[in-house]
Amino acid sequence: MNRKYRISFEKLQILSDIFWRKFEVVLLRKSSVDKALSVANQYKYSYWDSLIIVSALENKCKILYTEDMQDGQIIEGKLKIENPFKRKF
Repeated sequence: MNRKYRISFEKLQILSDIFWRKFEVVLLRKSSVDKALSVANQYKYSYWDSLIIVSALENKCKILYTEDMQDGQIIEGKLKIENPFKRKF
């Protein structure tokens, strides 16, 4: 955000503090990594995208907002990928 949007590091520190207070941070487990490899193979996403998907599944998220994956896709019948920037008519 510093390079792309020219937000100062001081403001980014404030945002970081807000995020840490607002959102729960969870650690990865070996089973998460194994599942991410399986998701990458099955859905043809990169390992890193698959790790995000698996983290969302493990934490019982129903929607994953991203502009980088297939909008509307349902993963394992539980997680819907949604592009927040796609215009809905």
